[in-house]
Amino acid sequence: MQITLAALLAAQHMDAGIATADGHPLALVTVDGEWALAGPRHAQPGRIEPLIPNSLPRQIETVPAPPSKAEAETAPRCAWMSEFVL
Repeated sequence: MQITLAALLAAQHMDAGIATADGHPLALVTVDGEWALAGPRHAQPGRIEPLIPNSLPRQIETVPAPPSKAEAETAPRCAWMSEFVL
């Protein structure tokens, strides 16, 4: 999954890379000029070893979660859609 994620990021012309932790691949991406893990970390991996590209830093953090937005009431744009509102 991580290799596929890195390939999808690269296909979108984003700077992507690969690292490993405990022998498992991790997708990397640049965010605001800094390298970060692209996917969620469900478990704390051991030491992260940068692989591709060669210029990866030794310290890599995860991508921060986006800030939560305040819930706003929404309404269908078309009257006929109101029958599908839960």
